[in-house]
Amino acid sequence: MIRGLLFDLDGTLLDSAPDFVYCLNSLLEKYQKPPTDENLIRSYVSDGSAKLVKLGFKIEEEHPEFEKLKKEFLDSYKNNLGKFSNLFIGASELIEKIKLNNLKWGIVTNKPYEYASKIIEETPDLSSCMTLVCPDHLKKAKPSPEGILLACNQLNLNPKEVIYFGDHQKDLMASRAAGTLTAACTYGYALQSSDLKNDDIEVRNLLEFSKTNFKSLDEHS
Repeated sequence: MIRGLLFDLDGTLLDSAPDFVYCLNSLLEKYQKPPTDENLIRSYVSDGSAKLVKLGFKIEEEHPEFEKLKKEFLDSYKNNLGKFSNLFIGASELIEKIKLNNLKWGIVTNKPYEYASKIIEETPDLSSCMTLVCPDHLKKAKPSPEGILLACNQLNLNPKEVIYFGDHQKDLMASRAAGTLTAACTYGYALQSSDLKNDDIEVRNLLEFSKTNFKSLDEHS
């Protein structure tokens, strides 16, 4: 029986790519570099700030200016956190259904707590989140299952009673290793239908999934 739902944040519940597009291209403009295509940036959002700086400036981490540019990028992101972000269509409806069904839910993200906690505090529809697990709380972030297992423990749930939603291969790997049901969010930043394995559930959009009868998912668990 499904008793809980856990989610990745960026690319799964939250479309945060516009924040990253703004911050990276503003920094590139400052240094008189050409802007990076928005869709290309979206595909790298889940890989973190270092990958985005390398993508935009076409440099590697060994470059003498890399750390300086990365710090400037993160400072800009912190100052513009959530300014252009929105929940994906259907996220609010799904969270409301979770509450109506008296299910437990939380977020397991590779986003640092400093940023993730602020987003949750400032996004009313996320305020009912029962647990937030970030790399700050772990020895190993995703694709390790440690974060998902910690969230299950905090919510007093068996992993087999939980669905984990994510939009990156790291999410799928962590979910499968933790023993939760895996929901692959192909509307997000980094997954395609071909990335799914036999027992995975494809979620093409959250609004469609919010209409699901959760009991029908029990056969997968």
